[in-house]
Amino acid sequence: MALRNYVILFTPRSGSSWLTAVLSATGRLGHPEEYLNPAFMPDVLRRLGCEDAQTLLERLPGSTATANGVFGIEATSLHIARYDTDAFFHQFGDDGPHPASFFVLWRANIVAQGISLYRAVKSGWFHSWEPARPPPDYAPDEIQTWIEHLVDIENENLTMLRQRRIMPAFLLYETMTGAPRQVCRTIAGAMKVRLGDDISSDAPKKIGDGWNRRAEARFRAEQGGFVTRIEAARLTPRLTAKAC
Repeated sequence: MALRNYVILFTPRSGSSWLTAVLSATGRLGHPEEYLNPAFMPDVLRRLGCEDAQTLLERLPGSTATANGVFGIEATSLHIARYDTDAFFHQFGDDGPHPASFFVLWRANIVAQGISLYRAVKSGWFHSWEPARPPPDYAPDEIQTWIEHLVDIENENLTMLRQRRIMPAFLLYETMTGAPRQVCRTIAGAMKVRLGDDISSDAPKKIGDGWNRRAEARFRAEQGGFVTRIEAARLTPRLTAKAC
């Protein structure tokens, strides 16, 4: 059974796949995968020999921890709500059998994040290890919809924690992806794990390119009012600013 546990709450296109790869590569910080993602859960249930989702969280820590007893999981508020929010925090809250440290992975540039998500969904190209596909046509209404979707998840991630009086640590995409050693040491510090100097930087690469940058510049120029409103609706930047 895992002795040390952590939960990373994230939003799509916030660097979660990169983070999973970097942390898993240490061999000492668990394998923080999206175990509750509905797209992946059937395979997870088969791998762990679970007949249903009710027993999944009970078995996950002991079954997927690294040899030193560290377990990690990545999830969004949507994944947790679809599973069972109360059951999740019954397992990983302070009073549960697997009390966890909580981290929130977020991206300061919500416009770039929304454009990245729009492109991924429309083209089917999500990760650098997949065959490259051409970008879609620029569609500001659809980009707005995806940005709003991201902010909804981001806010609900925080609301879910605040309702349970859990104060997370924050991992910022813009600084994290260029510093794999630093982010590994941040998680390792919380887990009281010692790491060597051989932290791998071999992880998925960003697939954003000139198309993304041009789309962002155009969107900000044409949709300035929307950008102002959506930024004002975000909870994470306000909370992190107070923590500084």
